[in-house]
Amino acid sequence: MYELLFHAGIRVKKHMLSDRRQKVLHALVDEYVASAVPVGSATLTQRYTLGISPATVRNELMALEENGYVVSPHVSAGRIPTGAGYRIYVNTLLLCPEVQRSLWGGIPASHPAQDGHSRTEPVLSLDALSQQLSDSTDCLAVVWAPRVSATLYRKGMPRVLAQPEFHDASLAIPLMQLLESSTALVRLLESTFDSSGLRIMIGGESRDTQETNFSMVAACYGRMRRDGVVALFGPTRMDYRKAIRAVCSTSHVLETMYN
Repeated sequence: MYELLFHAGIRVKKHMLSDRRQKVLHALVDEYVASAVPVGSATLTQRYTLGISPATVRNELMALEENGYVVSPHVSAGRIPTGAGYRIYVNTLLLCPEVQRSLWGGIPASHPAQDGHSRTEPVLSLDALSQQLSDSTDCLAVVWAPRVSATLYRKGMPRVLAQPEFHDASLAIPLMQLLESSTALVRLLESTFDSSGLRIMIGGESRDTQETNFSMVAACYGRMRRDGVVALFGPTRMDYRKAIRAVCSTSHVLETMYN
C-alpha cells in the first residue's frame, strides 16, 4: 500500500510499512551501504539503537524477506536490500527534514564555482564540477549543460569499477553501454525534466534501461529546471543521502554560474 506525498515539489510514494519494520530496513540499508557485506540480525542489534529485542529483529527481517524487500544471497549469510527495499529507503529519505533542507539549499563555499572559475570559463568549470562530484561520492558523475556546451562531461568510471559489485567487470557492461550511447544517456537525463527537478532511478526501474545493478541520482537546473542536468551513477548500494546532497548542491552551482 502506498501513500502519495508532495514535499519540495517532489512527488513521493511512501510505503505504509510499520515504523518498526521501516526502522529495521533503514538500519540494514545503512549498514550494507557502509560495509558491502550481507547484514545479520546480530550486527543490527549491536550497532543500531532499534529499541527491540534480537528475536524481534530476526522476525522483522524474516517479514521483510517474505515481502521482497531484502534477500539472503547465501543460506548462511545475512541479508541485503532488494531494489524494492532500496526504493522504500530512498522514498522515506526524501521525506526526512535533513534531506529536504539539502534538496534546494545553499551552495557550499568550497565548490569549484566559488574558487576562481568565472562565467567566462564554462568548459573548465563543467569539467571541474564533474570531477569534484565524482571525487566526493565515489560515483560516476555526468554534467550536461546543452545551453553552454554540446559535451557530456563524464568523470569517475574507474571509481565505479573499483566498487565490490563490479569486480566482475561484465556486471558493469549495462552502465558502460549506456555511457557509450550519447543518445540513450541524454534521453535518460531528459527524463529528469519531468520529475519535479530530482530523479532517482534504482536498478532497472527506467524503461530506457534493462535490469541493472546500478542506480542514478539526477537533478536538473535552470529556467523551469530545463536547462541541464547533473547526475551520479553508481551501484545500487550507493550512499543515496550523500548522492542527493551532492547533485542538488552542484545543480545550485550551475544555477549561479549560468543564470
